[in-house]
Amino acid sequence: MRCSKWWLMAVALGLMVFQIDAVEVRVDPTCIHEVGGIRSFDRSKFITIHSAIGVNCWTDNVRGEPNFTEDLLADFFEGYDVYFGRDTGRISYQVNRMIKEDPARSGWPLLHGDSRSMVAQGMKNREGFERDERWHPYEHRAESAIICTQYHPFWPDGTTGKSGWAFSQVDTEEEPFGTATGFFMAQFMNHFFGHEGNGQLGCVKPSLVEVINEPDWELWGLHAPTNAKAGDPVWAFHNSVAREIKKVNPEVKVGGFCNAFPDHQYNGFQEWEREWKAFIDRCGSHMDFYTLHLYGFDDPYADWERKGCNLEATLDLIEHYSHLKVGRALPFVISEYGDRARKLENGPWCSLRDWKFLKATHSMLMSFADRPHLIEKTVPFLLCKAEWGRGEFPKAWRLMRQKNEPESCSGEWVYTDVIKFYDLWKEVKGTRVRVRGSDPDIQLDAYVNKNKLFLIMNNLQKKRATITLAPVGIPGNRVRHVLEKNFYLSDEQLTTLDKREHALPPQRIVLGAEGGAVIAYTFEKEVAFSTLCEEVKYYADAYMQPIVAGERVLFSFLDVEKPVQGEAILRLGIGRDKKLNRYPRVWVNGEAVKVRRDYMGNDKGDDRPEFFGVLDVPIPSSLLQKENRVEVIFSKTGGHVASAALRVFSQK
Repeated sequence: MRCSKWWLMAVALGLMVFQIDAVEVRVDPTCIHEVGGIRSFDRSKFITIHSAIGVNCWTDNVRGEPNFTEDLLADFFEGYDVYFGRDTGRISYQVNRMIKEDPARSGWPLLHGDSRSMVAQGMKNREGFERDERWHPYEHRAESAIICTQYHPFWPDGTTGKSGWAFSQVDTEEEPFGTATGFFMAQFMNHFFGHEGNGQLGCVKPSLVEVINEPDWELWGLHAPTNAKAGDPVWAFHNSVAREIKKVNPEVKVGGFCNAFPDHQYNGFQEWEREWKAFIDRCGSHMDFYTLHLYGFDDPYADWERKGCNLEATLDLIEHYSHLKVGRALPFVISEYGDRARKLENGPWCSLRDWKFLKATHSMLMSFADRPHLIEKTVPFLLCKAEWGRGEFPKAWRLMRQKNEPESCSGEWVYTDVIKFYDLWKEVKGTRVRVRGSDPDIQLDAYVNKNKLFLIMNNLQKKRATITLAPVGIPGNRVRHVLEKNFYLSDEQLTTLDKREHALPPQRIVLGAEGGAVIAYTFEKEVAFSTLCEEVKYYADAYMQPIVAGERVLFSFLDVEKPVQGEAILRLGIGRDKKLNRYPRVWVNGEAVKVRRDYMGNDKGDDRPEFFGVLDVPIPSSLLQKENRVEVIFSKTGGHVASAALRVFSQK
C-alpha cells in the first residue's frame, strides 16, 4: 500500500512535469555558425559603455568621495573586459570653450597661428594624454570608439557657443550647407588624436564618427514632420560633413542620421517615408554606416516594446531598402540603447530601475549579436557617474552610485545593479556555434572559446519559461564543470544575478519573466570543430507592399545558392493594425508552407496601435531554387508587408 501511494505520487508529479510547456534548446558545440563571413564574438563591438577614455570620473574623487577600489579602470575595463563606446563631450567642449573663430572667415574655426587654434589645442591635448600614464593600458579599448557632435552649436542655425561664435550657415555651390561644421570635425579628428601623420602622439584616433546626435528630436519632436521637405537640410548637412571628414581622414567611417526612437510604421509608414527612406535616398551612398538609438518605454505614459520581433523588423526594413537603393545593406552603429522607465528615471536610485534597463539591454544585444556582419558598434546608454546631469537626483543611467543611495547621496562610489549585465556577459567570447530552440520567445546564442562553451538565453515573455537542455557532450571530451548565471527580478523587486555550479550538465533550468541566463560548460579538452554552418541573408526584389484582402503580395529572391544540406527561414516584416490578423498564407515556388502562429515576443500591453514585427517562416531547403517566387495573402485589407528577407543555412 505504501508503494502504491509513492507510485501514485510519482505519476502525479510526472504528469505535472509533462504539463509544463518546456522549451527545448539544442546546441552543437562542434558546429561553427558563420554569418556573412563572421564567426566570432567581438567584445569591442558588443560589450561597451557610453564613456570616453580620459574622462576624470573614472580616476578622481567625485563629490569628495573615493571609488570603492583604488583602480576602478582595472576593476571594470579589465575585470569585466569592457570597451569604450562613445564620446560626445570632448568635441563639444573644444568648440564651446577653446577654439576661436577664424577672423578672416566668419563662421569657421581658426586652424593655426594662435594658442586657441585647432592645431595648438590639439597638440596640447595629445601631449596631456601622453603625460597621463593612467590611461595608456586601456588605449586599445578606445580604437573602435565613436565621436559624435551635439545639436548645438554644431547645427548651423546661428546659435553661438561659449566662445562667442556660430558655425557658418552659408549654403552655396562652393560651400554647401554644413561645410564649416564638417571642416571642424575633420580637423578635430586629425589634430586631437595620434596617428601616423603626427608620430602617434596622443590617444589613438577613434574609427567611427556620427555626424550629429538626434537631429530629428531637436527639429521635429517624437515623430516625423508632415512636410516631406523638412528633412532636406539635415540630409544636405550629412553629406557636407561626411565629405569634409573624408578629405582629411579617409580611413575614418562616417554615418548617420542618429535618430531617436524610430517607429517606421507610424501613421501608415509615413514616418519611414519622411525619415529613413528619405535619408537613404539622399545620403546612403555617402555613408559608411547607419546609426540609430533604440529605447523601450516601460512606464504608465507609454509602454512600447523595443525588442524581439519589433526590433528585428526595424532593422530589417533599413537593411532591405538599403540593399535596393545603395546596392548593399550598410552596417549599423547603435550608439544608444536601453530602456526609458520614465516614472522612475527622475527619482532616486533603485534596483527596479536598473532591472528595467538591464532586461532591455540584454534582449536587444541578443538581436545585435545575431547579425554580426551588419554591426559596427553597439553602446548601451550607460554613463559612469554623470554628475554633469545631476538635478534634484543623480542621472538615471549610471554604472556608479554613492553607497548610501537612495537614503542620501553620500558615501564612496560603488556599482549600481547594472554591473550585473557586465557580470552576466563577463567571459563570453570565442567562435559562434549552432544553437536552436523550439520557441521564438527564447532568444539563443552560443560560443566556444577553447574548452569552454557559453550558451546565452533570453526570455522575451512576461512570464517564467522552463528550458529543457539537450545533452552537449562530445565523444571523448567530457563536461567536467558547469556554471549557470541566471538573472531575473526577485519578488522584492531587486535585480538579481544568481550563480550556481553544477557537477553535471543541467537538463532543465527556469528563466524568470523577461530574464536570461549564461551557462558556461567547461570541457576536459579544447573543443574541436567538425562542421560548418554558413548563413547568408538574401533580400527580395521589392519591399513595402500594401496588403489588400485576397490579393497576392509577390516577392522574388534571385541568385540564391541552394544548400546541399541545410535549411531556410523566410522573414516577413509585417506592419498593420493590431486588430487585424497578422498571419498570412504563404507559398514558395508554388508550394504552400506552414506559417507558425508565433513570433519573437509579446505585444500585449504595448500601447502602439500598430503591430510591426518580423514573422519567421521555416522553409524546407528542398523548395529553394536559384530564383525563388514568394506569394503572401492576407484575408483582410490593411497595412504593409514592409520587408522580406531569406536566411539560408548551409551545413558543410
